[in-house]
Amino acid sequence: MRNAKLEKCIKDIKKLNCFYKEYNKKFNKRYPFYRPSEQEVVAYQILPLLFSLGLSKEQIAVQYPTNYSNAKNHADIIVYEEKFNEGLRGNEAKDSVKEINSKILTIIEAKNPSILDSNKEHDKEYESKRLYKEAKKYLQDDMLCKSIIVTDGLRYYAYDPKNDKQIAKIDPKRDKLEYGEICTFFREVGLKP
Repeated sequence: MRNAKLEKCIKDIKKLNCFYKEYNKKFNKRYPFYRPSEQEVVAYQILPLLFSLGLSKEQIAVQYPTNYSNAKNHADIIVYEEKFNEGLRGNEAKDSVKEINSKILTIIEAKNPSILDSNKEHDKEYESKRLYKEAKKYLQDDMLCKSIIVTDGLRYYAYDPKNDKQIAKIDPKRDKLEYGEICTFFREVGLKP
């Protein structure tokens, strides 16, 4: 049975990508920034997609500090296997942090589309691997993670941090996400839509 929330989310993301394309055609020459920004990708594309897949706010941490001695290091999104009570999110005793870190399902590294937007397959693969290695640095010794996803909200690349191999990807033709591709991808990384 198809997920109506997921179908609506995919439609919304398609509309948003059309808007961004038109925006960038008209304004990119005059303004020195590209839309969407990394934060827009997280807020308007990735989080709605995760919620439409059935995840709850208690399973998702945004801008999560991964190095407690250096607040500058943070993962864009961390998805947990199960819900955690708000009080346990990162500021409790060391045992609680270890417990939380042992329940990480995936880390998501978001980028704006200009990073992964290339007509050359080699460039996309190279950039996704480079960004994966950057995101892997967020893992600490006590963090167990089943996958690391690199995405620009449209293209998704998942890697296994144990062996550094790509385990799944979505690189849609004509920049259009498809329901089946999304379901297959997230099933392969351990999220069951």
